Amino acid sequence: MKKILAVDDSPMMRQMVKQTLELGGFAPTMASDGDEALRVFKETAFDAVITDINMFVMDGIMLIAEFRKIN
Repeated sequence: MKKILAVDDSPMMRQMVKQTLELGGFAPTMASDGDEALRVFKETAFDAVITDINMFVMDGIMLIAEFRKIN
């Protein structure tokens, strides 16, 4: 089962993405902002990341740049 990290600051959107990924046979891990996503990303190997672009704390573009520094 592919592990997906999904990041969005909207609780409703996180729930929709989670349900959709689960229905597709994926194992989603949800994060509510960029800081939380970075902490989780450092602890777990993911097959893919889905991120919102417009978020508080850290936007999706900055988050991707931080991920690239790690891997």
